[in-house]
Amino acid sequence: MITAIDTSVLYLIARQEPGWERWAKALCKAAQEGPLVVCCVVFGEWASFYESHHLAMEHLRALNIHYDPILPTTAAMAHRKHLDFAHLPRSAKSHFANRLIAAHAEWQADRLAVATLTDPRSLFDCHDFLYP
Repeated sequence: MITAIDTSVLYLIARQEPGWERWAKALCKAAQEGPLVVCCVVFGEWASFYESHHLAMEHLRALNIHYDPILPTTAAMAHRKHLDFAHLPRSAKSHFANRLIAAHAEWQADRLAVATLTDPRSLFDCHDFLYP
């Protein structure tokens, strides 16, 4: 089972915010079930906190997390889904970056590990979520 990881989980663990230990254990268990991956959007957000993308990649490798780029078909599906919500007020829409992350989890992984302040289903329309 492939687990895609959202930036919110990476930040929570890296900053050792409340609940980080539960997430670390959940990801260790998930890693026993299959690969842990991040898409290019998540990597871009994560790498912005490092001096170089090489250091960001090294840190992910140390966490046993692999880089998995978004495929063209996945990006196209994310855009179609995003257009489905074009009629909604701005506050009800998800940012396109979230659509890409969700599409990556939906079509290139089996589940998404996401820690948000709101119900992740309101931001991500993925089929399965990992909760610690």
